Amino acid sequence: MYKDYFDLDIMPFNTTPDAAFFFASEQHKEALARLKYAIEERKGFVLITGEIGAGKTTVCHTLLSQLDNHVKTALITNTRLTSKELLKSICTEFEIECKHSTRLEMLNKLNDFLIEQLCQDNNAVIIIDEAQNLSSKLLEEVRLISNLETDKEKLVQIILMGQPELSEKLELPELKQLKQRIVTRYHIYPMNPEECVKYVQHRLYIAGLNHERIFTPAALQEVIKFSGGIPRLINIICDQALLQAFSMGAHKIDNVLINEVIKEYIPPKKLPAAFHITGNVPDELQNEGPKMIGEEAFLPKKKKFLSKLFSFRNKQPRNADNNFEENLDDLGIMIEFDGVDISKMKSIEKRIKPYLIGKPKGDKIVVREEYFDKFRHELKKIGIYIEMPE
Repeated sequence: MYKDYFDLDIMPFNTTPDAAFFFASEQHKEALARLKYAIEERKGFVLITGEIGAGKTTVCHTLLSQLDNHVKTALITNTRLTSKELLKSICTEFEIECKHSTRLEMLNKLNDFLIEQLCQDNNAVIIIDEAQNLSSKLLEEVRLISNLETDKEKLVQIILMGQPELSEKLELPELKQLKQRIVTRYHIYPMNPEECVKYVQHRLYIAGLNHERIFTPAALQEVIKFSGGIPRLINIICDQALLQAFSMGAHKIDNVLINEVIKEYIPPKKLPAAFHITGNVPDELQNEGPKMIGEEAFLPKKKKFLSKLFSFRNKQPRNADNNFEENLDDLGIMIEFDGVDISKMKSIEKRIKPYLIGKPKGDKIVVREEYFDKFRHELKKIGIYIEMPE
């Protein structure tokens, strides 16, 4: 949508692992080098870990794009499999016919394939992404596959890529043998601030921007602060910032715009709130557990709004212009914002007024029951999140 507006050839901040956008930070470059070395030298097991969105899969796809025809690869991305399904996936990736084959037959076919590749001076590599999802039993199955070897050569190289929990899982006693077989391991940490700035500029350059800078230095500092150096988060915020700038007709993205985007993106934090309900409660809310009410991290002035839902009534609404006290018995939900005078917060009052019975008084409001969902949605836009129990 904004590609033509900013005179770009392609979208710069997609979250797909496109090798064309690979940014060679010190850590990503090191991870890639270790993978290539392990494959070329037939080292067996390799472990690459990193936080969610740190760029593991992009490193993987960059590796695949740089391997020559003498390296046969099997990339496994679905790791919620049974033992037989995993083996079948590996055979399928290697283009080994395994339809209707038993587990033992597939293992024999895989062994024959690997020996054939060795005879042709080829290398075979199994890459398992999101390997932290593999059960201990499946990880042991992977180790058994690695037993396919000759006296002098490893027939297959196995790369495990996953989140930090994978390293923790490998500390389990039942995986001791697998842990001992890992000859190369590397953890990808978040990028430093200087790399984050270069990362944004790099992706814009690859996308076709080669003149003015769109993001101001102050905006980039906010991106760094929010993302913590995680590439995926940088992509998400920068993509949304470009879209926002396009919709506003702006050609520069400053820190004010970035913070608006961040405010929209960050999910609300859920906080427990005390409550009690009296009166004739609607059936769908009978016997419910505790309500959860929370706030978004970027609320103005960081105010916490803990609300107490405590009143339902079963009468028809009277005139909405009546005073607050006169409407307490109307059909509605009374909400109390602890320690916050909602009647003085005019910007909020203006948004929620159509859904109220009467006017706010101090920290109390009464919401028309039939408009409660719309009321909650309106509050969410300004950083107040009310979640009713399922």
